[in-house]
Amino acid sequence: MTEALAAPRMDPAKFRDPLITAAGEQRAQVALKSLETLWFNTGTLCNLTCANCYIESSPTNDRLAYLSTAEVARYLDEIETLGLGTALIGFTGGEPFMKRYSPDAELAPRDIVARAIDSEMKRLGLDCVYLDLSHRGADFIRRRFPNIYTRCASLGIDITREPIPVVPAAHYMCGGVVTDLSARTALPGLYAAGEVAMTGLHGANRLASNSLLEAAVMARRAFIDVAERMAARSAAAPPSFPDWNPGRAIRSDERVLVTQSWDEIRRLMWNYVGIVRTDRRLERARRRLALLREEIHSYYWDHLIDSDLVELRNLVVVAELIVRSAIYRKSSRGLHYNLDHLESDDERWLHDTIIRD
Repeated sequence: MTEALAAPRMDPAKFRDPLITAAGEQRAQVALKSLETLWFNTGTLCNLTCANCYIESSPTNDRLAYLSTAEVARYLDEIETLGLGTALIGFTGGEPFMKRYSPDAELAPRDIVARAIDSEMKRLGLDCVYLDLSHRGADFIRRRFPNIYTRCASLGIDITREPIPVVPAAHYMCGGVVTDLSARTALPGLYAAGEVAMTGLHGANRLASNSLLEAAVMARRAFIDVAERMAARSAAAPPSFPDWNPGRAIRSDERVLVTQSWDEIRRLMWNYVGIVRTDRRLERARRRLALLREEIHSYYWDHLIDSDLVELRNLVVVAELIVRSAIYRKSSRGLHYNLDHLESDDERWLHDTIIRD
């Protein structure tokens, strides 16, 4: 689902199953909730030395790439949340800035830290900010964080002497496909578990440990329910399906049309539907995505399909659904933050955003 936002290939290779499932379930007329609530990890390593690395978090440019490995994200997040006296600074040698955004500074909730980093990057025209823990001492850092020390050293960053370049990265979709407590959707026989599901275990913000419940516990409940239903049925053979008929579709000799559309959606979503939103950006995203959807739809039916083309078709559907949800909500709550609607406005907006068609 986050695949739609620099979200992934809007954060590229992660979260492909949620992306495909959400698009399919929208076509199947299954209810979707709160797709505007995307959680951004604040501690993603920004590699300033590699211009051609694979991107997982944000659009490329000519000077940097972003590496969002699970190892790096996990250990950077641990550094921050343990409160080890670290500081986020705008540039090497700069002053810490988080006190200007929250009295809790670097220990503020992750959505506040992500918005603060985004604000500083835009205010100063930066490609990243820096997480500084060099004052803790080289022996302590190497002993306490051996993996992140080794990973950064492989990129030429000595975290015992210099700050770590970091950027936010789209990481988790709190909304998704509506299910019951057995992971059943409204479409008989269709189940959803994990990030793609909207179980109620998250609200408008991510409750980190509940992601495990949403994946492991709900997946187990889905398995139990399916097993019970299958045991209660007769041993009837599954239905047969006809072979795929490609019609007049031909093999494409212009793959650049796929890669260009993919890159354009990712950049558009990062710039217009990212951490901080406005009505104007969302409307611009809506109009451009509608054009892209038509272009992709035409290409899809004219050419033989493969996994990249199917994923691109799903990508633009999910992107449009996220934008549609974000436009509908005229308030800021949790992970949805719109500069044109800063109030939570509980009287009118204390409810989920629901898409049924």
